[in-house]
This record gives sequence, structure tokens and C-alpha cells, in this order.
Amino acid sequence: INASAARALARSARKPENRKILNEQYAEKMLIFLLLSDDDETKAAAAHALSVMAESVFSQDAIRNYG
Repeated sequence: INASAARALARSARKPENRKILNEQYAEKMLIFLLLSDDDETKAAAAHALSVMAESVFSQDAIRNYG
């Protein structure tokens, strides 16, 4: 379920307006938490979602602060 949620966030974050909304809802914090998962599929999906989110300067700052 976590991997599916992270993949859904990655798809949604492709649009800049969605990245802004996701940033306002602390999506980066949740994705960083998923990187600690024991499940490799979840880790991979979270890393991919973070890479998509990182296209936004606001998300870059959030990732830096949470990571």
C-alpha cells in the first residue's frame, strides 16, 4: 500500500501546481519517512516521488530540512 501511495504522489507531482499543494501538506516528510521502510519497493517508490517533488525549489528546501 505504501509503495502504491508513493507512486501516486509521484504521478501527481508531475504538475507544478500539484507539487505546491503536496508541499503544503508535508508530502516530502511522509516520503522521507517511507525511505526508512524495510520494503525495497516502498523505498524505491518514495525515492522516485522525492525526485519528482525536488523539481520544486520549495520541495528542495523541505527535503533538505526533513532529511
